[in-house]
Amino acid sequence: MISKPGRGGTRALPWVVTRKGAIRLATIMKVPTAMDAADVFVDVFGEVLGQVFQGEKMIQVSNPSRIAPDEEQLNQARIVRSKIASAIGNLLNTVVDKDQNTTVKDELDRERKVLENLEKRIDIVERLVKMHKRLEPNAVVNMFGQYIKYPLEAPTLEE
Repeated sequence: MISKPGRGGTRALPWVVTRKGAIRLATIMKVPTAMDAADVFVDVFGEVLGQVFQGEKMIQVSNPSRIAPDEEQLNQARIVRSKIASAIGNLLNTVVDKDQNTTVKDELDRERKVLENLEKRIDIVERLVKMHKRLEPNAVVNMFGQYIKYPLEAPTLEE
């Protein structure tokens, strides 16, 4: 389920696209290349939907080269990925504490270790809760009774 904006909850990508969703997507884009892409999307969606309704077990897209990127597009994507990787590398190597010469990466590693330790502690607590649920009530009382130095006295009516 996709939560509505402003309502909170988990955000997730949709698992399916409806015919109406495909057409809506095609109508909101104004850039020519985006509109061409939307046309291809709607065409392929229609082909796939028709094959699904016909009970086909293997879906085939006619003229698959129209949805495959060409060499120039692949090269541009590689350049963009390289720039993004470089920017991330620069960000991670940013010094955040000059005295200790720690970087963003060092801080992230430290935080990762703290989170891993917290996860281990949570796992231990969850196992103890499961064990507690499996024990008979008297076993828990007997187990903790060994640690009480002074037995609890029952309240009297005078108090």
